[in-house]
Amino acid sequence: FEKHDTNWNGYLERDETLRLINELCSIKNQPLPTMPEFNRLFSRIDLNQNGLISKFEMKNFVKHFIDL
Repeated sequence: FEKHDTNWNGYLERDETLRLINELCSIKNQPLPTMPEFNRLFSRIDLNQNGLISKFEMKNFVKHFIDL
């Protein structure tokens, strides 16, 4: 998480989240999401819809992603 939080604000913004998702997809040999797919995914990860992804929100997503 910290590796992708490039502005060190404790949250992942859209561009930071996209980089993390792309890295996870590459590790899992999954296709990279299109922008519409990413936008839907971001909305699902961002539980409180504040436009930022917290460590808690990302932890829940990554746990689910790894189980796929």
